[in-house]
Amino acid sequence: MDKERKETLETIGEPLNENGADTKPEAPKQNAKERLYDKIPLSVKQLDIILIVLAVAFVVFLVLGTLVGNGVLPEWFDLF
Repeated sequence: MDKERKETLETIGEPLNENGADTKPEAPKQNAKERLYDKIPLSVKQLDIILIVLAVAFVVFLVLGTLVGNGVLPEWFDLF
C-alpha cells in the first residue's frame, strides 16, 4: 500500500492491520445479472408486471400461430 493511501486511511479512522492493509471486508462480487438489475430502476412489482405481460404475449402468439398454421384462421389473419 502506498504511503499516501495509508495516511489517508489513518486520518479518516479506518482500521489498518499490522501490515498496513485495509481490514474492511471487500463487497461480494456480483454477477452480470445482478449488475444489470442494479442499473434498472424498477421495483419488483414492476418487473413482475413486465414478466406477466411478456408471458401472456408469448402464449397469444403461440396460439395464433398454431391456429393459422392449421388453417383454422383465414390466411389474411397471418400478420407475419
